[in-house]
Amino acid sequence: GELGLDNPPVDSLLPRRAENTVLGINWRQQIADPLSFELEAALSGYNRDMESDELDLGSPSANQWVGYFFQPRFASEAGLAVRGSLQYRKSAFNIGLNYERIDPGFETMGAYFFNSDWENYTANLGFGAFSGVMRMMGSFGLQRNNLYKLRAETSQRIIGAMNLSIQPKPAWGLDFNYSNYSQDHRPGTIEILDDTLRIASTTHNLGSSLRYSLLNEGAATTFLLNASYQLTDNQNPLNDGFQEVNAFFGSFAVLQAFQNQSTQAQGSINYNQIDVGTVQTTAYGISLGGRQLLLEQKLSFNLNNTINLNKVNGVGDGWTNVLHLGSQYKVNQWNAFGLTFSWLKRNSTTLNPFSEVRGQINYSLTIPPIGGSKKQEQ
Repeated sequence: GELGLDNPPVDSLLPRRAENTVLGINWRQQIADPLSFELEAALSGYNRDMESDELDLGSPSANQWVGYFFQPRFASEAGLAVRGSLQYRKSAFNIGLNYERIDPGFETMGAYFFNSDWENYTANLGFGAFSGVMRMMGSFGLQRNNLYKLRAETSQRIIGAMNLSIQPKPAWGLDFNYSNYSQDHRPGTIEILDDTLRIASTTHNLGSSLRYSLLNEGAATTFLLNASYQLTDNQNPLNDGFQEVNAFFGSFAVLQAFQNQSTQAQGSINYNQIDVGTVQTTAYGISLGGRQLLLEQKLSFNLNNTINLNKVNGVGDGWTNVLHLGSQYKVNQWNAFGLTFSWLKRNSTTLNPFSEVRGQINYSLTIPPIGGSKKQEQ
């Protein structure tokens, strides 16, 4: 038959072949004894259709250098993500400045979800009290989006967080944390008479954890009880019926470190519940894992598997299994190679079941501190 909108070619119904190249750097530098600097940056080029025409960058040298890593096409997007921090730490006191930015269009195949097109500035302060029994930490910052002024709305957020840690005895401790995110969306470059894009919302996060440790001839058993609650109040009239989101996460874990200092095992149970409008989603299950060090602790292996049963409004909705495997070999105190593998299986009665396999090979280089000791410089 003839090809047309009602009878497209078979190939047009299939997903287009895509490719992604990411170049990144992770830098940590001790500038002086109390001052440290951290930088993490990644540049991503994403081709959504490898069959689209190649894009000329207008310069032979640019085409050559970029072509070594990535072939730009008309279906390409590129973006930069960067995070930097400058911290001053002296005894029980610390203060610092932080900056984060993700360009519009930044996307990678290695991430499930990315909020792009935003940047934030934050400052943090921490100090200890009562001879180290209590420690308080807080941060405050501003966040904005629409970095290139191309969106219909601009969002500004005020970010605040506070953490309180209490350690009366070496064997047990208690932690509390609270964060508040207030945001205000306003029309940007597009004027809209009925301003439905003006949105105000607030997200509250409250969490706590209790830990207790038992020591016995070099072995240690640690019990961890964690609970957190999140409330999002969205005053957008377009989200009528879904303006309030409540989420609860809880877990109880046991960690066992053995006398040989090379073997660790862990197990936990968890429960999660999310309420959005009239829909309640719950998940509960168990997690088992461990770590083993070999070759004078130069070689490490770790394993963790989590399986959860899912329910929607009290009706079973299948299960989810996540498996993580990892290994690292330290050549010396400066160089290390790593290998990670993960497998995700989602079996659902309401959504299409799927599975995902991911692998990663990495290399890390540790640069000696500036002005370090003679032992470090050797």
